[in-house]
Amino acid sequence: MIDMNIIVGAMLTGVIAYIGTTQGVKKTFKNNRAIEQERMNEERFRVRPKFQIDKANFNENEKCIKLFLAPLGCYAKYKGLYLFLYNDKILNEKNYIHYDYILKNVGKGDSSVVNIVVVDRKKLCIMEYKEREYVIKGSYQKYSYMHDKMISPNEALKVRIYAHKEKIPASVTSAALNVFSEDEYGKSWGQPFFFPEAKMYGSSKFPEKDISKLIRGDHIFDIMDSHYYRLTPEDWSAEEVKEYKSYLDSKIKQRIDFWKSIKKESK
Repeated sequence: MIDMNIIVGAMLTGVIAYIGTTQGVKKTFKNNRAIEQERMNEERFRVRPKFQIDKANFNENEKCIKLFLAPLGCYAKYKGLYLFLYNDKILNEKNYIHYDYILKNVGKGDSSVVNIVVVDRKKLCIMEYKEREYVIKGSYQKYSYMHDKMISPNEALKVRIYAHKEKIPASVTSAALNVFSEDEYGKSWGQPFFFPEAKMYGSSKFPEKDISKLIRGDHIFDIMDSHYYRLTPEDWSAEEVKEYKSYLDSKIKQRIDFWKSIKKESK
């Protein structure tokens, strides 16, 4: 007669052995995948685009990207509009100074996109030089400039940055700008740029979603949309609040008038 205990024991031993083998295979597969992912990350790091920055002097006819770094006075959400407020005097070109740079790709991979982004979005905006009147008179914001042309290894990007000579950000303790480059895999690499110095740190990987937020300035809009946001400080007098609202009304009118003048010119 067959001993059922022997049969059951044999079955249990088989099941345990099967489970052990399966778990071992899964663990091996997971380890191999982790090793392969690490190898890919190391390879992507090795062939990443990387920029080196040098100061230069361009002549007036030399082709380069022209940007304007503008000091932002303050921002406000008023009558359903987001307003970014500047001193109109910064449109006076007589008060400008400019710095020329060459951003050379000294890495081993192509850069398909370069974004030059301001770090302190409460105090600075950056825009193409030709856009400055549109942004400042319209009370808009621009936190980045995007260059969407391929820059291969040993190729360079020529950049001229204008700023108000009395409003140049200090670069002693922190970088005013970040330079983000995108590689052939769609991964982004960031490098702090200590404008106005020709000083840039090495590249490190940044999540794309974080860069998108930096470019759009989501943090500033989140502040204005939160229920903690106040248009004016609590300790302001009624007269001060009235005066500030009158100022905001004038900025809204300036935006409308500016758009009307553009439409009129385009006809």
